[in-house]
Formats: sequence, structure tokens, C-alpha cells
Amino acid sequence: MIVAQEKIFKEVSGAAKKAWPFQIKNGNKTLAILVHGFTGTPYDLWILADFLAENDMDVVVPLLPGHGGSMAMLLQANEKDWHQALLQVVRENFGKYEKIFLVGYSFGANLSLEVSLVAPEITAIVSLGIPIIMRSEKNIRLLLPLAKIFKKTYKKTWLSEEEESSLEEFGKHNYIPIPNLVSFYHFIDEYTKKNAHKVKHPVLVIHSRDDVISSPLSSEYLFEHLTGTKDKHLFILNRNDHNPVDTTRRDFIFTKTLQFIKSH
Repeated sequence: MIVAQEKIFKEVSGAAKKAWPFQIKNGNKTLAILVHGFTGTPYDLWILADFLAENDMDVVVPLLPGHGGSMAMLLQANEKDWHQALLQVVRENFGKYEKIFLVGYSFGANLSLEVSLVAPEITAIVSLGIPIIMRSEKNIRLLLPLAKIFKKTYKKTWLSEEEESSLEEFGKHNYIPIPNLVSFYHFIDEYTKKNAHKVKHPVLVIHSRDDVISSPLSSEYLFEHLTGTKDKHLFILNRNDHNPVDTTRRDFIFTKTLQFIKSH
């Protein structure tokens, strides 16, 4: 059983309370920076943060710019803002810890890999459900140029009615502004795909075969293109979903993440 840890929250104007960034500080020598995904929030990683904290790590979970509030807030941010914000968090903690790990969930993994290129002090990276090839890849790629002209938002068709009913409480939405979706794909195409071979750090890659958002081909692609490091590990799991916290294989994912961190 994972014990809830005492979290120090930072209020963000315009963001839902459950979307606020937080940290768990116990004076440990290892720091895990957990990075949420595109249109997600730190709440997605609460349980993983608790798990790592009770296993002798300090944890920081930032809120990416524009996230956690209204769609108007999200429209004010782009991929450069998200990358810079994560880099700032990393740099703020340089010198305070013996080891710093980046644990990226979904698009947080894309950002973590890219930040590692300009932050060699990072010890290693964990990639959970990275998006490179989406489940509806062909349709989205085909329609996005037209959507930029004729539509303002893209509906998250994978959400259940129950999930949609609770989105506002967590600072989320069932629609994505088209300009932000363009930023999302631009980062994948111009950074993740082009720069994966430059990553020198150890990388743990985990993905679900049943991920309804990001195809497991994403993690297979990443693993194949991580040619700059020999210390890389890939696990494709059955009976799992996009969020590693809300899955039947959570114990496996958490244990593998902890083992990877402890071994580096």
C-alpha cells in the first residue's frame, strides 16, 4: 500500500486547486522531477510521487505553462514555453542533489528527453507512454492542416462520460485548442524525432500495448532511435492504459521505475 506523503503546493493563478504544482521534500540526496503530459496536470502523478517519496527521494512535480486552467490560458503557451519551464525547474535544483532524474509521463517524456540535451547533469530519464505515433495518426495528420483553417478545437474522443464530467475539477478539458495541438506535433516532429539519437543519458522506456492515445510504436520508435546511449531498457505491457497510475500494471511500472532509479 502506497502511503500519501505530505505535499507542499504552490498556488497558480487561474489554475484549478487540484492542478497546482507540488513538491515532497524530506532531505534526500536524490530528486525525481515528474513531468505531466500535454493538457494534463501534476494530479496525474500524485500516486507515483508518493511512491517515490516513500522510497527515499525528494519529488518535484511542476505545472507546465498554460495548463491546469482555462483553454484561454492554454492558448497563451506553446512548446517553447513548456520546454523552457522544465529546463528552469532542472536548473533550479542543480547543486542541491547528488542525482536528478526526469520521469516524463506522455508528452512529459518528450520534454524530458529534449531538456536532457542541454542539461548533462541529469542522471537518467524515465519515459512513460511517450507520444510519437498516435492511435489516430493518419487521420490527425491528414486533417490538421484543414483544422487550422476551419476549426478552433479538437475533441478528445477517447474520454468516457465519467471522465468528461470530472475534467473541470482537475483543470482539464475535453477539447484541445488547435494552435496547441499544432505546437504538440511540431515538438514531436522537430525535436523528439530529430534529436532522439543525441540523448546520452540512460533511459527506461515503458508503454502499454493497449494505450488508447499513443501507440506503443512510439516507444519502439524511441528505443530504436536512442542510438547515443547503450543504457536503455524497453518494456511493452499488456492490459494497461495511457496513464501509468490508473492501470492494472501500476505495481510493475512503479517497481521498474524505482529499480531503474536505484541502479543509477
